[in-house]
Amino acid sequence: MIRTAERHATWWRAPLVASSLAVPFLLLEYRWFASQGESGAFGGLLY
Repeated sequence: MIRTAERHATWWRAPLVASSLAVPFLLLEYRWFASQGESGAFGGLLY
């Protein structure tokens, strides 16, 4: 277990950067699926 005194002060930066990079791709994927009404042929490649 990590003690609170030993934690790095900026532990939240890496998850924040990773999430901010992934959100546009998730929204783009949602738009593709919503425009087709289902996953379609493109969704078969992803899933």
